[in-house]
Amino acid sequence: MKTKKIISAFLALSLSISSCSIFNTIFNAENVISIHAADTDKTYQNLTYTVSDDGIEITGCTDDTDELVIPASIDGVNVTSIKRYAFADNEKIKSVSLPDTLTYIDDAAFQNCTSLTSFEMPDSLTQIGNKLLMGCTGITSVKISKSLNNIMEYTFADTAIESVEIPEGVIHIGSGCFLNTPLKSVNLPSSAATIGIEAFKNCKQLESINLDGISQISGGAFTDCEKLKEVKLYPKMTQLDCNFSGCSSLKELIIPEGVKQISGVINCESLEYIYLPSTLTSVYNGFSDCPKLKTVEFADQRTYWTFQVSFMGCTSLEQFIFPTGVDEVRDSMFSGCSSLEYVELTDQITSIGRNSFADCPELDYIYIPDSVTSIDSTAFGYVKDETGNYVKSDKDIIIITESENSAAADFAKENGFTSVSADNLHLGDLDFNQVLDARDITVMKQYLMGVKTAGSVHEAVGDINGDGSFDVFDLSAFKYIALLTDTD
Repeated sequence: MKTKKIISAFLALSLSISSCSIFNTIFNAENVISIHAADTDKTYQNLTYTVSDDGIEITGCTDDTDELVIPASIDGVNVTSIKRYAFADNEKIKSVSLPDTLTYIDDAAFQNCTSLTSFEMPDSLTQIGNKLLMGCTGITSVKISKSLNNIMEYTFADTAIESVEIPEGVIHIGSGCFLNTPLKSVNLPSSAATIGIEAFKNCKQLESINLDGISQISGGAFTDCEKLKEVKLYPKMTQLDCNFSGCSSLKELIIPEGVKQISGVINCESLEYIYLPSTLTSVYNGFSDCPKLKTVEFADQRTYWTFQVSFMGCTSLEQFIFPTGVDEVRDSMFSGCSSLEYVELTDQITSIGRNSFADCPELDYIYIPDSVTSIDSTAFGYVKDETGNYVKSDKDIIIITESENSAAADFAKENGFTSVSADNLHLGDLDFNQVLDARDITVMKQYLMGVKTAGSVHEAVGDINGDGSFDVFDLSAFKYIALLTDTD
């Protein structure tokens, strides 16, 4: 009995030692890799591949071939996919032939294949991964599969593609898809609905693009497209985020009804006109450093949840009439608007911030309603000296107040500006200098011809014949007012 126990213990110990040895052999990381490679990687001509229930996946190649030919099948099994990074960083490949059995190419399969000059996807291809051809700096033309719904992130980024036809059926253009390419033209299908972040960023040769049907454009999609001159936006679009910053050739931007939020329309050197719809409720970080911007037109609007707007550096802006729904003039909002002459605030605004109108040497008139109860001491009358510091200017600014007893009237008195109540303005005195002369006629013509936009104060003072509207009949009535003034 004792002998049997000793034998049993010995056998148990032997099995334990053997098991540990087998365990270490099988589950040692190096052995797992070598066993996996031996069992799954196979070779066909110069290609390596694996086989699964879905078909054959090409995993790479065994030599530095310059003509890559992927067969339709190997040993009777269809080639259906290409593995992630399968040919990435291969600088020898000059051409690729893909079979019509292929349905999927994984991430970055041909990334940085710098000798490739063209790439044709078979129409059997239904899905591609991210960065498929990113960094293929020699590619100038591509054919996209008609079976794709999504063109993934950075698919063609940093290539030399100049034109591309995106087939019907594609719904989404991925983030960074055409980043840093010399793309000159692109045709988007009617099926396309969304464009990802920075999809066309830095496409410096892109001149026009039709965005009919696109309901969402994500942040920075067209940033630094320096030659983009014209953009047509879809009426059902809801959001624009920093999409046209640095588009130095864009002359006008009409935001369609339906858009609720925009941001980052900055550094557009040629932009002259912006239209903002009634549906807009939030504006962020626009529209600074647009030196040719002259007109910002607002549709009738009840309220803005957010109006974080800056016109800093808009050196061609001559006047600005605030839309309804804005409750403050933000710090430095119009700083550096060197052509700004007239500003009109609404009765929903309660405060005017620091340096709001600093370095505006042409500012002559501003209408401030009684709703404004806080005005920073540096809001008006400061310009930059040679060192870039703000110093007090000697220029007078006529502050038109809603009433004689108001924070605006007190501010004018304390800071040496001329103050005049709107109730005391003369009919026809459209330059608010309390004198009726030829300059008023010139100003009236500018408003009536649409050269400038009349604010509520202009409309009240310009309604000379008292019919309730400011129109051409007031121009003919002006001479009688002038004659009466001369007689007095």
